[in-house]
Amino acid sequence: MRDLPAMPSSDWSFCKLALAQHSRTFAIPIAMLQAPLERAVTAAYLLCRIADTVEDNPEASAADRERLFRLLLDVIDGNCEPSAFVDACGSISGFTSNEQQLMCGLPRVLTVFHEAPGHETAGRWIGELVRGMAIYAQRKPDADDGVMALTTLSDLDRYCYFVAGAIGHLLSELFVAELSLARSTRLRLQQFAESFGRGLQLVNILRDMSGDLSRNVCFVPRAELARWDLTPKDIVSPACATRVKSALAPLFALAERSLDEALEYVLAVPAQARDVRSFCLVPLWLAVATLRQCRVDARLLDPTARVKLSREQVGALIAECTSIANDEAALRDAFRKLQAWEPVVAA
Repeated sequence: MRDLPAMPSSDWSFCKLALAQHSRTFAIPIAMLQAPLERAVTAAYLLCRIADTVEDNPEASAADRERLFRLLLDVIDGNCEPSAFVDACGSISGFTSNEQQLMCGLPRVLTVFHEAPGHETAGRWIGELVRGMAIYAQRKPDADDGVMALTTLSDLDRYCYFVAGAIGHLLSELFVAELSLARSTRLRLQQFAESFGRGLQLVNILRDMSGDLSRNVCFVPRAELARWDLTPKDIVSPACATRVKSALAPLFALAERSLDEALEYVLAVPAQARDVRSFCLVPLWLAVATLRQCRVDARLLDPTARVKLSREQVGALIAECTSIANDEAALRDAFRKLQAWEPVVAA
């Protein structure tokens, strides 16, 4: 890799800066956590982000990705040094300077993660995520349209389990290690962990589907499109908009059910752990509002635009959910109202 700017001397300072560079939105709820959970979740997020970077590299071949995923798994499992992964990344183009900086910092991220209570059990879920990404990275584009697409709703659910459901379990392991939780609470977190991750992931898939198509990737299952005589590339065709919305209906329904269960996940966290509840509530509230926006916003099917909430909306949503974080009745009421929110559509 080319020479990169100097980074902070401490491993924790490096992780904080890397988090801000790679996800300013996710950095907001993480900052609500108390130490050492803040450090644990930050490092876990960055490890997952490194895997995402490998998956999303537009210039990496399938063989490149397989090699990097195998090395990353070996590093996570303690079977090889992080330098082996860093060196292998250096031979592959397509990574941005920030991505290069993060991958070079893998040893520092691991140091912070390994200091966290519960990292041994939590780490296996990062391995699960990487294994799933490795499986899906081997899929080849369709010979007819050149798009790598998922096939069925079951295929979509399996993909979401690997890249998001596993993160729900990862977070649960870290919460359990940090908080004194009753067995019934631990079981409830386990029950809804995958729904928490799946709901957030499905919102991202719906919001980003037009952009994904620009790199010939489609997470809307071909089977659902075919029911309406559509192909992945028809998603961005204005002439097909009505049928595309019909094809997307099952994904919206699955996202809504998952977000309903995600609320149960949040409420399984004891009310006195307000920081943990707030950490979970912020992405949930933003996801519900974004999903509502996706239902009515023409930008959803526009490859040149992206559905997004305004900065003012984001601020108001964060203020709302965190202000009532320890009040279950108020949260349920606010959640129902948010689900019924009618966004204002720009002309």
